[in-house]
Amino acid sequence: MDRKRKFGILAILNGVVFMGLIGCQFDPARHANPVEGDQPNLADQRNLIDDVRFTQNKINAGAVSFADLFFAGKHIFSNRFTTEDYFGEGAGGPRQSKYAINDRPGYPFLRFNGLDSQSCLECHLAIGFTSGDTREDHQFRFVKELGITGGGAGFASNAFNFTNFACKAGVSDCDPDKATTGFVRNPPHAFGAGYTQQLAEEMTWALQEIRENAAKQNPGVPVALMAKGVSFGKIVVNADGSIDTASSSIVGINEDLIVRPFQWKGLTSNLRNFITGAMNFHFSIQPTELMTAGVLIDDQDGEVNEIDVGEITAVATFLAFLRPPIESHKGLNPVRVNRGREVFGEADCATCHRPTLEMESPFVIIRDPQTDQALQGALKNELSFTLPSTPPHKQGQPTLTVPHGTMAPVLEKYVIKKQAKAQLRQLTSSVEPEKLDIMVAEELKNKLKGFTRDLNDESGPPDTLPRLPANSNGRVSVPLYSDLKRHVMGDNLAESFPQQTDGGEDHQVPGNQFLTRPLWGVADTGPWMHDGRALTLTEAIVMHEGSGSEANASVEKFKALSNNDRLALRSFLSSLRLPLSKP
Repeated sequence: MDRKRKFGILAILNGVVFMGLIGCQFDPARHANPVEGDQPNLADQRNLIDDVRFTQNKINAGAVSFADLFFAGKHIFSNRFTTEDYFGEGAGGPRQSKYAINDRPGYPFLRFNGLDSQSCLECHLAIGFTSGDTREDHQFRFVKELGITGGGAGFASNAFNFTNFACKAGVSDCDPDKATTGFVRNPPHAFGAGYTQQLAEEMTWALQEIRENAAKQNPGVPVALMAKGVSFGKIVVNADGSIDTASSSIVGINEDLIVRPFQWKGLTSNLRNFITGAMNFHFSIQPTELMTAGVLIDDQDGEVNEIDVGEITAVATFLAFLRPPIESHKGLNPVRVNRGREVFGEADCATCHRPTLEMESPFVIIRDPQTDQALQGALKNELSFTLPSTPPHKQGQPTLTVPHGTMAPVLEKYVIKKQAKAQLRQLTSSVEPEKLDIMVAEELKNKLKGFTRDLNDESGPPDTLPRLPANSNGRVSVPLYSDLKRHVMGDNLAESFPQQTDGGEDHQVPGNQFLTRPLWGVADTGPWMHDGRALTLTEAIVMHEGSGSEANASVEKFKALSNNDRLALRSFLSSLRLPLSKP
């Protein structure tokens, strides 16, 4: 069978529940691939077939083409995990040993607190449009209907992270002892994620440089924290590189000054971290790299290394280079859309939902985590501050993707990038910026291993196209509609608990803070808001209001708009679309 046809098989059997799955015990016979020449039995075929399993060493050596790696990631993202992939936990697993559905021992889906789906696409299912027939104006959704959340019979859309609903105030026949707190999440689309990661890393590098320069040049003096025109407050740094937290006023970011662009509250700093945590949380498919780091509790299903480093690299590569969202006037009044763009600015929506952020370098690196340990000692010495060294706490199901006390991957890149630039400038003072970027990217690739590719490269598979155009200076204006900063959103949206970032327990996000959600693709991602509570875009705008919300003044301006200007604003937002897929 043709390799790409194998990758393209979507064995997602929506609505089918395998009631006979009791536990997830090891059975060697289940791990045999179909005999060559046989048509695979889609009802039984596992996700991680041999065709998508590339070793990280082979990827590092450049022996895997971009197309093969991309299609492997697409396959793993789109297909369902089964017990043959070691989906779920054994009876003694960290969740199955504590929770159960009455009368269903060993039921594979807890639904709450993870173990809630079988594939990534099952929840991140807003995947754009495809042509339905020869009429140019006729389009239909491939998977997700506009504005629809998952019903009670489907494992789709909103993700639930609690074991029961809380009792409403004043209700007498509800037992609070059987209730708990938790959160619901409306999974975002996955388009353009490589641009998002690169922007966040460049912002992090700028903030780290400010911190280091402050320690050397202005210790004890407040210094503005600014990256790509976004203010993160002011920082006071001591001569030893430590932050004077009492005198600093850092806003919208944790004190480690790492921009975390993924998840609704800005919890993860890169795609790899998000993917490894999600594999464990949603499927209990335990990544080798997290087990090796010693931060996960064995899920007792008979296997330890359930998804290897190379497979995580493949999924991260797929997401990093998936085509970005677009702006389209099709079916809309262009004059009204342009007026709506003006209203978007006049109502101060663009203060946080910044229309563009400029990306300086197009080279995205999906690092090899196996190199981290070898690099840690030397790179830590290059920082002007000391990293925490608290021993990691093993996690049963929450996402902990940077073992506590180690250097975050973006800081590894920062140190290597700084060293490379210094060395190159010693060799020559006349290197053009574009060539310097290429040289630095090559040095990062050599040190971190992994997979590196230019986001501007248009030679990829159809799912990667079109790319965003580069400016005359080689940089790219990314129409993200976000500042990649967290904001206080008031009591209307606030949750009663913090969430932990991929930096560990020392770096949490308060319940009332949320990352500015990028609006590219917003027209096709309803229902809206972090938990899907807004059924229309108008409701989503108004729900930004609440006691203490930073958006209150902007919401008041929206309420004061004329009907025509409100219509124009909705038309503009309706032009921010997910990208067309190739027929």
